[in-house]
Amino acid sequence: MNNTVKNILKILLIGLAATAVRIIGQLSIPESSEQTILAPSIFAKNGTMPLAFTVYGIFAYSVIACMFLIIRNQLGGNRILQSKAGADSGGTAVWGGSDSIQFLYAVDV
Repeated sequence: MNNTVKNILKILLIGLAATAVRIIGQLSIPESSEQTILAPSIFAKNGTMPLAFTVYGIFAYSVIACMFLIIRNQLGGNRILQSKAGADSGGTAVWGGSDSIQFLYAVDV
């Protein structure tokens, strides 16, 4: 398999993993009372909100991973935190997560 295709698949995997963690975290939040300020969106009305947010999350977290890969060489600081997933792994650490919780994913590129 081409190296570029492998990298794209790894980035999509990061997006999928970050979205899965986000979904698990979101499901742990108890439901609140009926919202009366805003009208329901079209996704809420037709029941496709979970699917729409899953697709959006995979896309958004994959774009964040791509942006990190673009700027990683210009980042200063400790290389272990910046671009190494460990001393011997030769991987790239890509940060993604939901709200204030950050997750570290290792990608060999």
